[in-house]
Amino acid sequence: MQAIQYAANTPCEDTYCSHQLLINDKNLGYYNAVFDGHGGWQLAEYAINYLHTYIEEKLKEIMKKKGELNDDDYKKAIEYGFDRVEEDFLNFSREGFKKGFPRTAYVGACALVTVVAGNKVYIASAGDCKAAIIRANGDKYEAIKVNKRFTANKKSEQQRLAKEFPTDKDIVVCVSYNHKI
Repeated sequence: MQAIQYAANTPCEDTYCSHQLLINDKNLGYYNAVFDGHGGWQLAEYAINYLHTYIEEKLKEIMKKKGELNDDDYKKAIEYGFDRVEEDFLNFSREGFKKGFPRTAYVGACALVTVVAGNKVYIASAGDCKAAIIRANGDKYEAIKVNKRFTANKKSEQQRLAKEFPTDKDIVVCVSYNHKI
């Protein structure tokens, strides 16, 4: 995979990964991910090393039970992978905090993941990463937007978060825009 990076931070906290999803020698698809570290590189690096493993693990489990995979199975595996990375990193951060190493409790990452299986593309997005599929249209190319960006700077996202977490008075604090809900 060829990557184009814009190093807005020094050091750059962004990373990417490509992986072929396999059970024995059977190809289940291709995994590609981009992680945009926020406040540090730790979560992005953790996700690069483990997210594809957790997705593949869940696909293998489902395949063993059912003998085949459908759209819901791929979605379930991707969601499982995201949840597992979040849970692992949260536990890791709590342990570090208890031991006097609080830094990882303050980092995060946005993620954009695609799994290509057969003639389908499954896309998962958490945060403000953008993706497009480039399609040939005659002698020109067109970009097709394939995900929605989630950013706390958007009023709709602020409202969604406030509704989902009604007891958290500081659920949205946008430092750069000085917005608070």
